[in-house]
Amino acid sequence: MAILVGIDEAGFGPVLGPLAVCATVFRLPDAQGEECLWERLRASCSNSPKHAARKVIVCDSKKLHKPGRGIGALERTALVTLA
Repeated sequence: MAILVGIDEAGFGPVLGPLAVCATVFRLPDAQGEECLWERLRASCSNSPKHAARKVIVCDSKKLHKPGRGIGALERTALVTLA
């Protein structure tokens, strides 16, 4: 069994304010351990905000959220991830 782990952080850090750190873990059959996860999920996920209307966007929140556009794209990704 292959294990794929990703980590990320959000916030200003311990000096400036709140910090959240998250990790995701995917267990894959050995045969799929060398596959690109983006290729496997390309029908439903993207790391580009340009596809926000059609796919779940998984990218840095600073790329996904721009002031004036609201938090809809961030909220959608968060809710899908929680589900």
